[in-house]
Amino acid sequence: MLCVGLWLLWSSGFHASLLEHDQTFLGFFTFGLFMISTLVAGWKTWLFSYRDTYTATKKGWFLSETMLTIGMTGTFIGLILMFGESFNSIDVTNPTSMKNVVTDVASGLSTALYTTLVGLVCSTLLKLQLINLEDGTENYDGRAI
Repeated sequence: MLCVGLWLLWSSGFHASLLEHDQTFLGFFTFGLFMISTLVAGWKTWLFSYRDTYTATKKGWFLSETMLTIGMTGTFIGLILMFGESFNSIDVTNPTSMKNVVTDVASGLSTALYTTLVGLVCSTLLKLQLINLEDGTENYDGRAI
């Protein structure tokens, strides 16, 4: 399922759009954190399925919340970029000045929205994996799968 999602993201050009619009690169950092967390959750699922070894998922839940926090941090950075210096040198009579302000606002807004989107989606997908793992371990009755 994850491979299909990655293929869809790649074929739609989302990675290129994220690279172009996220000035902070927090979206890529969050996605990398998600990929590592997904591999760890898969490894823990494999350990439980084939070796009856359960390992705690507290760190996974922490990383899920961290992804949300990184997304929100990117939102605030984007808002700072949007409202920061662009309005200091505004001259409403100069069309070039207005164009520069609109460009700065759009750039900051896209950073804010992309980091929020990546943080929310990655956090939610990791939480689904962790719930699946914990549900499987809580409902395990000792019989071979």
